[in-house]
Amino acid sequence: MRLKLTLSQKGLILVGIPLLFELIFVAVLSMLLLQSEQERVRETRAREVIAHASNSLVLLVSTIADLVNQIGLPGSFLPEEEFEERLTAVKEKFSEEFRTLRALVKGHSSEEQLIYRLERKIERGLIKYQAVNSAFEQKRMIEALKGLSEMKEILHEAQSLLDQATDGVRKVAASAPETAEEMRKKIQFLLLAGVFLNLMLAVGLAVYFNRGTTSRLNVVMDNTSRLSKHQQLNPQVGGGDEIARLDQVFHEMANDLDRAERAKQEYVAMISHDLRSPLTAIQFVLAMIAKGSYGLLSDPGLAKTRAAESSAERLICLINTLLDLEKMEAGKLEMQFVDVEVASVVERSVEAIESLADSSGISVETAQTEARISADAERLVQVLVNILSNAIKFSPKGSSVSITVRELERYVELRVTDRGRGIPASHLKSIFDRFQQVEEADARERGGSGLGLAICKAIVEGHGGSIGIESELGKGSTFWFSVPLAGSPIVSGSADLNPK
Repeated sequence: MRLKLTLSQKGLILVGIPLLFELIFVAVLSMLLLQSEQERVRETRAREVIAHASNSLVLLVSTIADLVNQIGLPGSFLPEEEFEERLTAVKEKFSEEFRTLRALVKGHSSEEQLIYRLERKIERGLIKYQAVNSAFEQKRMIEALKGLSEMKEILHEAQSLLDQATDGVRKVAASAPETAEEMRKKIQFLLLAGVFLNLMLAVGLAVYFNRGTTSRLNVVMDNTSRLSKHQQLNPQVGGGDEIARLDQVFHEMANDLDRAERAKQEYVAMISHDLRSPLTAIQFVLAMIAKGSYGLLSDPGLAKTRAAESSAERLICLINTLLDLEKMEAGKLEMQFVDVEVASVVERSVEAIESLADSSGISVETAQTEARISADAERLVQVLVNILSNAIKFSPKGSSVSITVRELERYVELRVTDRGRGIPASHLKSIFDRFQQVEEADARERGGSGLGLAICKAIVEGHGGSIGIESELGKGSTFWFSVPLAGSPIVSGSADLNPK
């Protein structure tokens, strides 16, 4: 069962779990280091206990040896005052050693008891040492020898107590190198295992979450492409994160677009059947009335009839243009591509606007060319007629409009240049959008719906070409478009009629 986690929650898991593992790893490593430090302290204490206990025993042996030497050398005994000084010095040394020993064995009850007994035993030895020295000084040799024998027994007992007291610490000291080596191996193993496990954990989590995230992102990206092409989307991705919500939004958008597309199709059908057919009938009746088929009209009535006929014709033309745009957007407007002479396209276009040019006092200049292109001749004539009509409408009387043809490597470029008022720079990017006019009064004064250039752009791009404009206020404008040469690959299809 896949958990429904957001991307932020997945990020927290990716960071939190390795971090928690590292904290546990550091805690275990700290415990091992503490244990190692404790072992080092135990080893140091053991060595110090052995050293100070041995010093006490050596001091006792040295004291007995001095006494033996005195017995072996007649007249070599020490005066009482000097003996007391030496005895005091020995006691101070013993006191210092045992003070250190008591501090070292503090908290270890068995060792404390043995050190206490050892200290008492050595105190007895010192008392006996003093008695033997006194007997030796007073020439009580038998008593002195007996006391010396007792001191040897005290020495043996002290040695036994010392062995018992240092037995444990000797074992600690002896095993210290082995323990240290074992601890070092543990720490080394823990470091290597911790790094490896943490790396595997991080990589595993990253692969697990990334696999699910990447696959679902690929679905969303594919849905993006499908949405732009009006294709059916993939099934919704699972989960409760931002990717799932984004994919849900895409599906909602697709549903909205489907509803909008159906509404648009209904709108187009309404225009086609409910508007164009009645308008065509009205135009026909008005034409018949203007010809006198239903009786003669007065001059004012005839003028009004012809004006109404012209308006009906403009409405029908507008409807046909809208229908063509919708067909192009839907990819349903078929174009027949054949090899065409550019000269014939230019000639037919000039003939179509000849009467408009004559009535406006505008001359049209053309250039000779032998170029051939792969195109739908009727549609290209429609493009060129539209551009020429605009150029004539916005050119001053007595000026000229020129058509030039330039043959490029794979394309032929046609340019239409006028000497009109020009187009502001702020309008150049939107001039090929629907219902765009340079000035609001243009539609009223010069006619036009603002759809001509939009359909020109769609036709040119449907040929696999491009279209553009160059203009400067007060100096005129140049509209250009390019289409592939004959034999060149053609990129045909619906065009984006709403460029950003």
